[in-house]
Amino acid sequence: MKIYNLDESNSNDTVFAFSQEKKIHLSTDDSPRKISKSSAFDVPRYNSHMMAAAKKELRNDDTIIAVINFTICTLSFIQHGLFFENNYKSTEFVTYLRIFILSLSISSILWIVRRYEIKLIMLLIRYKVSTRDTVFSTGLYKIMFIEIIFTLVVIPPYVDWTFDIQMLGFTVEYSLSTVLTFVSMIKLYVVVRLFGHYTEYTQEKAEIICSKHAVSANAFFALKCYIKNSPFIGIGSFFFTMSIFSSLAMKLCEEPDRLIDDEYTGSTLSAFWDDMWVIFYTTTTIGYGNIYPFTHLGRVICILACILGNMYLGMLVVSINRKMEHDEGQNLSYAWISREYLKKDIRKNARNAIRKVATLFLLHKKWNSKAISPIKPNGIVVYKGVWVKNDLCHMSEAQYMKKISIYRDLKKSLTILKDLNTQAREVGTSDFDLILQFEDAARIEFPKITKKIREKINKDEVKKSDAIVESFRPMEEASDNIREFTKAMRRKISHAVRRKTLVPSDTQGNVSSPIRSSVRRLTNV
Repeated sequence: MKIYNLDESNSNDTVFAFSQEKKIHLSTDDSPRKISKSSAFDVPRYNSHMMAAAKKELRNDDTIIAVINFTICTLSFIQHGLFFENNYKSTEFVTYLRIFILSLSISSILWIVRRYEIKLIMLLIRYKVSTRDTVFSTGLYKIMFIEIIFTLVVIPPYVDWTFDIQMLGFTVEYSLSTVLTFVSMIKLYVVVRLFGHYTEYTQEKAEIICSKHAVSANAFFALKCYIKNSPFIGIGSFFFTMSIFSSLAMKLCEEPDRLIDDEYTGSTLSAFWDDMWVIFYTTTTIGYGNIYPFTHLGRVICILACILGNMYLGMLVVSINRKMEHDEGQNLSYAWISREYLKKDIRKNARNAIRKVATLFLLHKKWNSKAISPIKPNGIVVYKGVWVKNDLCHMSEAQYMKKISIYRDLKKSLTILKDLNTQAREVGTSDFDLILQFEDAARIEFPKITKKIREKINKDEVKKSDAIVESFRPMEEASDNIREFTKAMRRKISHAVRRKTLVPSDTQGNVSSPIRSSVRRLTNV
């Protein structure tokens, strides 16, 4: 796969079979990344075959890288076993193995670089980058360099370094080969990529569906879907892989001999199956304790295995619970079968309750009792501070005690009958269905509740408004009285002024000026 530069003078040049509209903008500042911000698969039909080819090339590269890393891990364990048996001294065969491992690591660098170039091409096909972008401008070089450096961490030939670590009362001698062999195990993370490539949950149709729901169809999504679809196979594979990985790591940590008081003591966990046994009883939280790790690293691995084991057991319980759940048909069948068997108990308790009621009623007639209720016994009653013996006033103590005994049996039968009816009504209904029923009931009753609340609020507002009106009414009456009194006084004063009977005058018969002015003010009111 190659990227061709666009030459406007040559109409035969194409850039991944882009449409003519897109080709016009490839040589300008309006890159496809600025033009199109659609989902990953909103591309022209001309580019679909290029995307499929890029994915195929990426899958092939990841497969080759995974095979190389698996080979490096296997050869690392082989050379470390031979190196350990020879007392941490390299033999000619061990040196050849290390040279071959180093050559495989260098060759995998080429595939890693090619892998990230293909990822850049896929981004270009999806219109997320322009043709002028590179691995460095897009930021892909960071992850690529980390992966290259991690790939080059291998056991160099002709290097037999060893170092001692002080433990609890003893010394353990490790080698550089032990550490780098453990690192080669971590390189198997590329297997997860293969799972993402070859599973059906990351194919083209699955990615189109996921893009509609804003979900990334990656390896982690495929792993969750696989565990949900086949929980026992997925959890079993996880447990088996974790046990093998932990056992190999513990073997590397526990196989060296322990130096105690200038004497070497052989390890109890030098065999792989012994390490497997320790991981098994630690993961399942059994803890026999017949053999156990001595080194700090071995204990750390046991702790991690215990944590993962608890996760494994939790997932196993959840998976079993899901598998034991009924589907719709099974749930209906179970409900009706259970109700058929519950009918017998319901009828039995109903007959017992009816018999008890009839017995109490007939005894009431037989004893010719004048009790308040022929069914319910009424003992001592307090009425206005006076203690009244109700039933005991009309029947003997033996009759009263017999009535109480029969009534207790009646209450017991009715309680059992109520529980059986509830059980028959709710059988086959899960907690989720009950929650939905409660939600439906609340949804139905909510309009009624809100209507009642509004009516209550309106009544309160009406009451408040009525109270306000009532409080203003005396004030209005007082103002009306004042207004009527003022009108009456105005009429009287006007009448008196006209007749000049109430107003004193001066010697010439004219009204005095102060009184005249006051009268005018009153008349103008």
